[in-house]
Amino acid sequence: MSVSFSNNNSIELPFNSDLVFSSWLQRLAEKDDALKPFIAGFNTIEFAKKLIENKTYPSHFRKVLCQSLTTQYNQIAIGEAERKSLNALTNENTFTVTTGHQLSFAAGPLYFILKAIHTISLAKEIENKLGVAVVPIFWMADEDHDFNEINHLHFFNSKIGAEDLDLNKIPTGNFNTSVFEEAIKLIEEKWGSNQQEIITEIKKIYTSTTNLTVATRQLIHFLFGRYGMLAVSANDVELKKLATDLFQKEFNEQFIFSHVNESSKNLVAQQIIPENKLQAKARALNFFYFNEGLRNKVEIENDKVILGNGKEFLISEFENLLKSNPENVSPNVFFRPLYQELILPNIAYIGGGAEVSYWLQLAKSFGAAAIQMPMIIQRNSVLPIERKLYDKFLTFGFTSEDLLKPSGELVKIFLEKNSEDISLENQKLELTNLFVQILEQAKLVDVTLQGSVEAEKVKSMAGLNNLEQKINKAQKLKFEQQIKQIQKASERIKPQGVLNERVDSGIQYLSKNGFYFMDQLLEISQPWGFSLKILLID
Repeated sequence: MSVSFSNNNSIELPFNSDLVFSSWLQRLAEKDDALKPFIAGFNTIEFAKKLIENKTYPSHFRKVLCQSLTTQYNQIAIGEAERKSLNALTNENTFTVTTGHQLSFAAGPLYFILKAIHTISLAKEIENKLGVAVVPIFWMADEDHDFNEINHLHFFNSKIGAEDLDLNKIPTGNFNTSVFEEAIKLIEEKWGSNQQEIITEIKKIYTSTTNLTVATRQLIHFLFGRYGMLAVSANDVELKKLATDLFQKEFNEQFIFSHVNESSKNLVAQQIIPENKLQAKARALNFFYFNEGLRNKVEIENDKVILGNGKEFLISEFENLLKSNPENVSPNVFFRPLYQELILPNIAYIGGGAEVSYWLQLAKSFGAAAIQMPMIIQRNSVLPIERKLYDKFLTFGFTSEDLLKPSGELVKIFLEKNSEDISLENQKLELTNLFVQILEQAKLVDVTLQGSVEAEKVKSMAGLNNLEQKINKAQKLKFEQQIKQIQKASERIKPQGVLNERVDSGIQYLSKNGFYFMDQLLEISQPWGFSLKILLID
C-alpha cells in the first residue's frame, strides 16, 4: 500500500509498516484465513449485517440496560444526540458498537480520544449502510485497580498528574477526584489563552465530582456527547445481576482457563502471535471479588475459597454469595469481554493492538459460554504534526513514510544523501606505502633507524585519522540546523520511541484547535479500521 492523501489535511501511510504494527495486526488487516478460528469474522459491512441478523438479546436485558444508563446519567444535562441514543436503545432493533478504556486522568493519551471517535464513526457507517440504529458505547473500566497507570498525562512534554499511590486493590472508579487538584492547576498554567471554555469545563469536572467514575462519565459526555456516545459503568448492581449465571458457570467450570490456554497454544503454534507477545494469561478463576472495599483475587484451595485479603469461605457459602451479591464480582481482562457482550446488544469492539491480541485468545470461551462474539476492529492510528514542520521535513528529501523511522536512521540517510564521501583511506594507503619505501632506504644506511621510522609512521597515521575526524565533524556542523529539524520532526511523531498518540495528551490538541480537532478526526476516520494517518495541524 503506497502513501496516499486523504484530503488536504491528512496523509495515509501503509498500515503494514513493521516499524509500527505487530505481524498479527497486519495479518488481520489482510484477512488471513489462518485467523478465522480466533475471530467471529472479518470486519466488513456484510459480516456486520450477519451479526445483526443473528443477534439474540433478551428484552428484559435491554430494559435493565436502559434503566441503568438513565440512572447513571441522571445528574448530567444530556444533549439531543445523547437523548436520541438513550431513546433508541429501548427499541429492539437498536444495536451498539463499543470501545473501552481505563479511567485515564483528563482522557490521558490521544488514543483515548481516537478510540471513541473511531467507535462513533463505525456506528454511523453501519447505521447508514444497513438502516438500523447503532449507538456508540464507551465502556468505562472503573473496576480496574492500577491507579498508577492512569493518574497522569503528558501535556506539552510535561508529565502532570497525581502522586503514585500504593492502593492497587481499590477500584480506580472509587478514587476521589481531589487527588488531581494540583494537576489541574498545572494544566491551567500551561493551557494558553485559547479555548478557555474547554479547560474551564475540565477543571469543573475534576473539582465538582465525587469520584473518578462520575468524573470520567462527565468527561465523555463533554467530549463525545454531541456525537451520541454513551458511557457505561458496568460496575452496576442491576447489570451484574444479568450475569449471575455466567459468574456461576466460571466458578463451577473454570471454563475460561482451559479455552484461553488452548487458543493461546494454537496462536503460538501457528506462528500468529509469539509466546512472549501474548498479552495475558488466564487464571484458574478469572474474576475478582469485592470484600471490605478491596478487589481481591479468588482462589480455590482444599475445598475452600480464599480471597486475596485472607478471607475464607466454604465453596457452598461462596456460591450463595455469587447468587445473592453478584455486584461484588469483578471481571478480569478475560472475563470482561464476555460480560460486556452479554449485557450489551453489541456487534463490534474497537481496541488497540494489545486488546486485539487478548480478544484473539477468547474465541473458544465465547463459544463455551454461548455468547455471540463481536467483530474485533483495530482502532485507527492518527499522528498529528504541525504542517510547517512536516513541509520542512519533506524538503530534506524524505517521504511521509520516512517519519516512522528512528531519528538516528533519518539523520544517517540525510547525511548519506547530502554529504560527500569524505574518507582518507586512499591517503592512508599511500602513506603506508611511502613509509615502506622510507624504511627500506633507512635500513640501507643504518638498521637501527627502523624504530624511528615506525614511530614516525604511527605519528603520521594518527595525524591523518585526527584530520579525517575533524573534516567529518565540520561536515556535520555544516548540516547542524537541518539535523535538529529532522530530529524535531521525528520526535513529534515518535516521542520516547513510540507513536505520539501513545504519549501526547489528547487535550493538548484541544487547547489549540478546540472541537474542530475532534471534527477533523471524525472526518478522516476509517470505520473498518487498519488506518494509519498523519494529520496536519496549524
